[in-house]
Amino acid sequence: MKKCAVSLMLILSLLAVCLAPCAAEAPGEMTATVTEIQKYGNVVLSLTCTELTEAGYAYGDVVTVTVGGAGYDMPVGSNYADVDQGSMVCRAVYSESEGTDYVLVAVNMGDFATTAGIATKAKIEEDPGYLWTYVMEEPVTVTISMKEKGGYYDEYVMRQLSRSLERDDYPDLTDSEFANFRPVTTTGMGAGRLYRSSSPVNPEINRNSQAAAAAEAAGIRTVMNLADAASVLTAYEGYEGSWYSTLNVIPLNLGVDFAADDFRAGLADGFRFIASNEGPYLVHCNEGKDRAGFASAILECLMGATAEEVVADYMVTYYNYYGVADGTDQYNAIASSNIVKSLSAAFGVDDFYSADLAKEAEEYLADIGMTEDEIAALKTALGPDAAAEEVTVTGKVTEIEKYGHALLDVSIADFALAGFELGDIVTVEAGGASYDMPFFNGYYVDRGEMMVRAYPGHEYIAVCINYGKFAETAGIGVGDEVTISLKEKAGALTVQEINSLVYTNDRADYASDEVFANFRPVALGDIAEGRLFRSASPVNNKNGRAAYACALMENAGVKTVLNLAETPEELEALFAAEDFASAGYKALSDDGHVLALGLPINYTSDEFGGEVVRGLSFLSEQEGPYLIHCTEGKDRAGFVCMLLEALMGADKDEIVADYMLSYVNYYGIDPERDAAKYAMIAEKNVCQMLCSVCGLEDGADLEGVDLAGAARNYLISHGMTEEAADALTAKLK
Repeated sequence: MKKCAVSLMLILSLLAVCLAPCAAEAPGEMTATVTEIQKYGNVVLSLTCTELTEAGYAYGDVVTVTVGGAGYDMPVGSNYADVDQGSMVCRAVYSESEGTDYVLVAVNMGDFATTAGIATKAKIEEDPGYLWTYVMEEPVTVTISMKEKGGYYDEYVMRQLSRSLERDDYPDLTDSEFANFRPVTTTGMGAGRLYRSSSPVNPEINRNSQAAAAAEAAGIRTVMNLADAASVLTAYEGYEGSWYSTLNVIPLNLGVDFAADDFRAGLADGFRFIASNEGPYLVHCNEGKDRAGFASAILECLMGATAEEVVADYMVTYYNYYGVADGTDQYNAIASSNIVKSLSAAFGVDDFYSADLAKEAEEYLADIGMTEDEIAALKTALGPDAAAEEVTVTGKVTEIEKYGHALLDVSIADFALAGFELGDIVTVEAGGASYDMPFFNGYYVDRGEMMVRAYPGHEYIAVCINYGKFAETAGIGVGDEVTISLKEKAGALTVQEINSLVYTNDRADYASDEVFANFRPVALGDIAEGRLFRSASPVNNKNGRAAYACALMENAGVKTVLNLAETPEELEALFAAEDFASAGYKALSDDGHVLALGLPINYTSDEFGGEVVRGLSFLSEQEGPYLIHCTEGKDRAGFVCMLLEALMGADKDEIVADYMLSYVNYYGIDPERDAAKYAMIAEKNVCQMLCSVCGLEDGADLEGVDLAGAARNYLISHGMTEEAADALTAKLK
């Protein structure tokens, strides 16, 4: 859960504790008048939260609110979400910083004013926005009396949720997630047809700019705006001339009572609007939570989604805003009291999970006034777009890359023009078999998993296995055909967004030569200061860092180099290149102080382990200081340095921090600001490397593991002698 949310929830919990029920005598009846009826029928009283609490009422008490001769039992709460949708709440609100101190009576996602007969609704303007107001007879008297002290307290405490308006308070979310923007990808829904979001125009919750950017990137054409009237919409600052203003938008200004006739009529109008305009479509209210959640869920059911899918999509909002995690009691309670309850009521079913949701949704749409033809048109609009679904390219293998990836003659640009986007799930047909995999611009899959790669700076796509050999697995070679088809639009977009890593090769973009060259000393555990260094390549200038790394290497007095990237033949070719500028490195090589291993990429293979032992045995026979490098100094150099750090007594946290410095140097990833991304990268890289060295399954708990013993066992099991292992540790000390 997000840090801000945790702190706010703690404050609310403490407040609730302060207002917890006690054994004092029950407070007396309080009388107030209605001073205002808010937009959604919430009735504001001439009574403050301070007066209510000073009289002895507290959050979690159950009270009886009497108005117009009728009594209504409800809890005292601080938010509408303290009760189920359709249930009543006596909401007591106090904020010293905002100057708010009031009490109102409401129905969560309902209309207390009309339910209690206090007022009637009347339109005040004939426009597509359904502008209306409330008309009531003055004065209206309301009384509040105690029914059960603390009778709702445990439920109240469980329901406390808080949300921040600050982007920085959600470092683990992408901008799209912060804006609660996402494609609806439940069963039956066409890829890239329907999206849901918080408001791209209303700045109230400070997410409009991120929502607008995400909607524009998704190519939204038609918008069902459940929150605003037309006159309100056009009055938002920045609306005129905005991208949003160019779209097909129906501003519905719906209330929050899903059972109300005007809500049902407005929802039908919105669905007709979708059916008669071009997609992709966006459904939003202010938060993209309640009205948008209900409308999206109706459409999901109509298109064939399961109950589990509907609930999971609805609850993504509660993770994005409040950090509510799947599988918790709070998650299940919120789902049950909100979307499950509201859809069960709308469909008239007792068991939401066993109902035929598609049939129930069709009957619901007919009941709110849609014709059979309109419902059919809506299903066509939301269903798979035949043209979009048939996105397919066929290419030929032009090269089997060094690590077994199959490079195709399909350019990244042409692949994009065909309709593929980063984060899509695709089906690859090769060698008589088919494989489903994501399309990424980096190796964002677990070791051994497949992906189509569009690496930054490369011209062509490739089909890969992370730390594996796709060409060998598929049984294909140069000249063989490979067909790639779209399987699920944006099916892995979240992973792509979290992991998207791009660095430049411009020295001016980095704070120092050391950061640019990813050059640093390694002095963890018992490794002596100035004995071991790691770096990007001081000899291969592919990324423009060779001269910088070589100069830093020379300044550090390095005497022996372990080159993990090049074979001896490849190293000689680099020496002969026209742009070669690493004379100091060549001098060490000429004197026999550079060993070029050309390590494979799969660190779990016996070949990799055997070559690592050969390299470290070489170091044990040479004089330091030592330098270990690959091309970027990130993955293979990261593994070997991790192994040595573990061998020399460093703990897990130290090892992870050193490994992740490469990601800080190259991509500017901040451990605090980018905490989720940082943790995911560490887990999928260095933590898996440590598990491999220790002989554990990926994701195993490394706490308490003897890393030094495991590292020594790794070396011995891959062929290092006890004497060489002792000599290596002595050299590093």
